[in-house]
Amino acid sequence: MKTFKDSALFSAITAVLPISILILIVNAFLPEKIGGYDIVCFIIGNVLLIGGMALYNTGIDISLSPIGEQFGEYLTKKKNVPLILIAGLILGFIITIAEPDLSVLGEQLGDIKILIIVTIAVGVGLFLAIALLRILLKWNFVLLIMILYAAVFILALFVENKYIPLCFDSGGVTTGAITVPFILAFGASVAGMVGGKNRDENSFGMIATCSIGPIFMMLLLCMIFKPEVDTAIEYTTVSSAAELASSFFRNLLKFLKEVAIALAPIAVAFYVFNFISFKTPKIKLTRISLGLLYTYIGLTLFLTGVNAAYMGTGYYIGKSLAATEYAWVLIPVGALVGLLIVLAEPAIGVLVKQVEAISAGTIKKRTMRIALCISMAFAVGFSMMRIIFDISIWFVIGIGYIIALGISFFVPKVYTSIAFDSGGVASGPMTATFLLPLAIGAAEGFGVSVLDFAYGLVATVALMPLITIQLLGLTAQIVEKRSRRKNAQLEKIASEDIIEFNE
Repeated sequence: MKTFKDSALFSAITAVLPISILILIVNAFLPEKIGGYDIVCFIIGNVLLIGGMALYNTGIDISLSPIGEQFGEYLTKKKNVPLILIAGLILGFIITIAEPDLSVLGEQLGDIKILIIVTIAVGVGLFLAIALLRILLKWNFVLLIMILYAAVFILALFVENKYIPLCFDSGGVTTGAITVPFILAFGASVAGMVGGKNRDENSFGMIATCSIGPIFMMLLLCMIFKPEVDTAIEYTTVSSAAELASSFFRNLLKFLKEVAIALAPIAVAFYVFNFISFKTPKIKLTRISLGLLYTYIGLTLFLTGVNAAYMGTGYYIGKSLAATEYAWVLIPVGALVGLLIVLAEPAIGVLVKQVEAISAGTIKKRTMRIALCISMAFAVGFSMMRIIFDISIWFVIGIGYIIALGISFFVPKVYTSIAFDSGGVASGPMTATFLLPLAIGAAEGFGVSVLDFAYGLVATVALMPLITIQLLGLTAQIVEKRSRRKNAQLEKIASEDIIEFNE
């Protein structure tokens, strides 16, 4: 029997409480503290966030993941490669175009929101088709990822530097609460049906490949059209209970609509295919339907809470700390926030569960979470350093990807696939709604270009797990080799110590 400690609610509380307490502690040391109804807004937002995360985590396991698996099995059984690729392109587009994380980023970019969302969705659709082709034709993941990143960096050379951070950020925000569970389950199902000795390796890498698509398409967009990007964030305070209630009500209505739009295409496609082909048993169908309802309510509450509690708070804290004589404190504060905020990313739980399941317990959920926490701490801390010391984004992505791709030659391939998937998953709604506004506020406080220095944070967050998780794999490989060597030596000694008696 499950205890409260095993429940989704307890997991949500332990994930959100540390970051909310840290923010309140930081606020206590600000020259002009957030107080009054704004603090009430922050507290209520956190309550909604916890409830939403608990419902989302419960619903996702019994809805989007099984739906993704069924689509993967259905398409693979058809053994029609063009059909699978077209289906991947369409599914990638429709689940991305309404991804809540992407909507959050779009709202911070002003009038070009729709253009950005459609461009990124096309990128995900195209590269999801490439990811499926890799599994079906059993291409080497590392070689493919190197070719794709080479194409991205060559294209980036022809794009104005001011657009580079935003383009690389687009790859991180794409993989969020809707896309991750669906694509992970979809990819694992296709890999399982195709089979082969690299089945585990092929189960991962879908998210990683899909994350490159938006970067590539955004670079093309910026190279050809050179869009005007509005990077301003408005911070407004709440001055009365009526204003507080009105703010939450508006946000709730907004996300009820946006999450419905996000889930509707997947739900409709599932029910249509279930009627035509799947023929899911009634008990399982009821369970999936209930899971979709949980996911809908949970994600709505989560996004309402996180937007009310974190977006304005992040911006205010970043700008306030940058204006003090102790502005350097942004670096350790950013690192601590990064360390804790990854625990509250809803899609992280989906990834670590699947990693542990597919690796048959070799890669523990706890180990993955610790590695991701460490990588996020480095990523956010370094992003604050980039703002303070005017460090070019090229320094980050250039050196970072050289290291990440270089390590891949020495690491078990499954770790490389998991690492590149982890990068996209780590940069979810908490990153878009708190960390990015924190960086924007800091950039404005220092008087540097928001587009050049605040943007690029999501890209850095997505990059660091590529290195950290692969180092974890390299360490595991070294330990395993030493263990085998030690066992071989013990067997040799044991065999030499055998005394034979002759009659």
